[in-house]
Amino acid sequence: MGIYQSRGTLYSSADIPEQKIKVFISSIYGVKKYDKVRADLKSAIESTQLADVYVFESNGASTLSAGSHYAWALEDSDICIFLIDNADGIKPGVQAEIGTVKKHNIKSLYYFCDETQKEKTPLEQSLMP
Repeated sequence: MGIYQSRGTLYSSADIPEQKIKVFISSIYGVKKYDKVRADLKSAIESTQLADVYVFESNGASTLSAGSHYAWALEDSDICIFLIDNADGIKPGVQAEIGTVKKHNIKSLYYFCDETQKEKTPLEQSLMP
């Protein structure tokens, strides 16, 4: 039995579920600020040992095309986290992922950054009660 520590709390391997939550992180790809946040968020979530996180850049060698691989990973996820900066808007790839989570009823968390652009995106407005 192993002992693990996350954020100052000790856990035994008996505390860790056998089947982990599958998390998909979606944002614009190839832009430094998003790449860093995705990597940091992936690390923080996986440090709990409760979830496995998929980010596009973690895609290793596969017989599937990159697009097929991440689409399959998204459809197989338990939850999707969207990172959206209002100043950048929603790019077509992220919009396609939003369509996929809606089609497959995948639970989603949306984080909107309004640091430089206060005007809400149409997506954010549509999510408001």
